[in-house]
Amino acid sequence: MKNEIMQMKVVLALCMGLLLATPLAAWAGGYTVFVPAPNGVDDTANLQRALDDCVRIGRDCTVQLAGGRYLTRQLVAYNFHGTFKGKGKNKTIIEALPELDVTQGSIECKPSTTDCLWPTLILFVDGDIHVSDMAIKVPAVPSTKPYFLGDWKLAVLIDALRVMGRSKTNASVERVAISGAHDDSDTSYAGYNLINGILFAGELAKSQTPFDFYYLSGIFSVTESSFNTMGSGAGADGFFKDSRVVIGGSPAAGNVFEDVAVGIDLESIENSVVEVSHNKAAGTWDSAWVIPWCCNLPTKPSLFLIHDNTFKPSGPYADGIYLQDDPANKWIYALIYDNKIEAQDIGYGGISAYNTRGTTVANNKVSGKGADAIGIWRGTYAAVLDNNVNAFVANPDAGLAQIVLDANTTQSTVVCKTPNDTVMDLGTGNKVMGCQAAASSAFSPKMASKLSTPSVQPRMKAKPTRR
Repeated sequence: MKNEIMQMKVVLALCMGLLLATPLAAWAGGYTVFVPAPNGVDDTANLQRALDDCVRIGRDCTVQLAGGRYLTRQLVAYNFHGTFKGKGKNKTIIEALPELDVTQGSIECKPSTTDCLWPTLILFVDGDIHVSDMAIKVPAVPSTKPYFLGDWKLAVLIDALRVMGRSKTNASVERVAISGAHDDSDTSYAGYNLINGILFAGELAKSQTPFDFYYLSGIFSVTESSFNTMGSGAGADGFFKDSRVVIGGSPAAGNVFEDVAVGIDLESIENSVVEVSHNKAAGTWDSAWVIPWCCNLPTKPSLFLIHDNTFKPSGPYADGIYLQDDPANKWIYALIYDNKIEAQDIGYGGISAYNTRGTTVANNKVSGKGADAIGIWRGTYAAVLDNNVNAFVANPDAGLAQIVLDANTTQSTVVCKTPNDTVMDLGTGNKVMGCQAAASSAFSPKMASKLSTPSVQPRMKAKPTRR
């Protein structure tokens, strides 16, 4: 009996030794693949190998990065069901190597690490993906060799992190810090070398036909993360449907967006529910926008819940929150409430809604200076209720009021918080209660010239024309 017990102890010791000797460790919740520490030159092979190993293993696999700075070229993983995890935002850094190769016309081929190199640093296609506890940096200017996207010559990364898919795909990003760099060259985007920090996008090619893409659907979230120095921080765009999206979600889960053109970028989302809450965002274009994607319009509406955020837009083209619906096919149902908009002398509005139906704007606090605190443009059945606009100064050069209903806005309601709040109602069939009427003669020709119908421009080329 003693000999049998001794033999069992030897076998157990050998098994434990084997588990400790391999970089692939099994544990109660799945498997962990440990990535070797950064080598200081090029860590692409080690990072890609770890992702590939987890894909082969299947569900509940973790790629565990060490501390330090990993230098890498593009990484691509298909059907990853697990976690890509660092040691912390201040401990594990993934940094893009300079002068990355990009395949011409890359968005019309299936991304790979060989013959279809997208201008995206980390790209997941299909799966159940969790990314956490790291920093992703794109420091080089420019970050890639020049390439063409259509007729547009670029030398930037389109995304630091992207998720796409042809079947139901879930993804969460938490405690990740993403940063780019300023780039004033003619191949940059809005003065940055990085367009998107994190993007959930249905742009996986079915064929080489332009815009023949699979739709992306699933459950997606971005929490406790930060975005600095890039075109747009976090978002979801075209060919995106049947999903639940949360950016922020609770006081402890909010994200921070600084030195960005657009903080939160939401485009052409179909038949979905989107919550944007408890975030802090700047924005020289918009702190958050919901707009059409260049080449795809939804056929079913989505609900957008935007609440409890602090937005600090700045600059001559800026809004705090900007909604642009399709005049002929309404797809935006929005409830905007309990936000703080601290406008830094903006050219447009604290909250602006164009072509929308049934938009509710309630109990927001809008301060600062700009064209208007809240504007409904070509809207119907809007409700602007009990908003604090007392500390907002309507720019006299624009000749507007704190709250504006334009000439094409109908059947809408404004209830002011105080009788001193100024409202300019140029529409028909609207109800304005408890407000001070602003004279329509104050509506200047300068502002009237900006009221042309917004055009739908390619998202990465230019901000849409507004007024």
